[in-house]
Amino acid sequence: MGGRAFNDADRADGMYVSMVNRAFERKYWPGGSALGKRLKRGPYGGTLRPWTEIVGIVDDVRGKELGKEPNPMLFYPQAQNDGAYLSVMVYTVRAAVEPSSLVPLLRQAVAEVSPIATVFRASVGADILRQGTSRARFNSLVMLVFSLVGLILAVTGIYGVTAFSVGRRTREFGLRMALGAQPREVRRLVLRGATSVAGWGLVFGTLLSLLGTRLISELFYGVPDFDVATYSIVSVVLCAVVMIAAYVPARRATRIHPATALRGE
Repeated sequence: MGGRAFNDADRADGMYVSMVNRAFERKYWPGGSALGKRLKRGPYGGTLRPWTEIVGIVDDVRGKELGKEPNPMLFYPQAQNDGAYLSVMVYTVRAAVEPSSLVPLLRQAVAEVSPIATVFRASVGADILRQGTSRARFNSLVMLVFSLVGLILAVTGIYGVTAFSVGRRTREFGLRMALGAQPREVRRLVLRGATSVAGWGLVFGTLLSLLGTRLISELFYGVPDFDVATYSIVSVVLCAVVMIAAYVPARRATRIHPATALRGE
């Protein structure tokens, strides 16, 4: 927050003041400060309103949909309200106890101040936040399901293709061992080739996923386009699958006698 908040000195017979949020400042004074600037309010009831000076800047508050940018907002002290906004008022109460237990007390307090005032709705902040994030949570759940299905298909496909490719080289392994190659050398050769293929796959897959995240970034609030933890976990899982898929058939092939491997195909 910049400047000051409203106080008891901001009365109807004093200098008219106002506060704006950061979005208001960015829109009308980009790159500058709104403090000390004066605004001319439009006429109300046929009478001209006085000029108001901006004395404070508050942080932005998002509305019901967290994914949308905050709207520019202008605030006036209640003592300087000329009647244009008396129809509906919203109060925010911070409680040290269960908020829902204070609702009857708040209704009673409003009735004591103004018998004609009516409390239309009293909501708990946690419920408002839950409603505001319902769409984001639903999108996250849908994407989680699709991501898990995609991961399972990717793991199954990588294991099958790699195991099939290595299995086709059983005759090659037998020939190498017949010429004096050690089983560990054959396994190292297979793992080196699988690592190379997995590395190129991860590079191109990461580039494509980065392009895809930019397209769906608006569906999620507070999630960066490049989440290092997620990319790292997925990369480690896929590399482990490739290594297992290459190691198991290669180990099986190196245990076969070279003469038997050469007669395999």
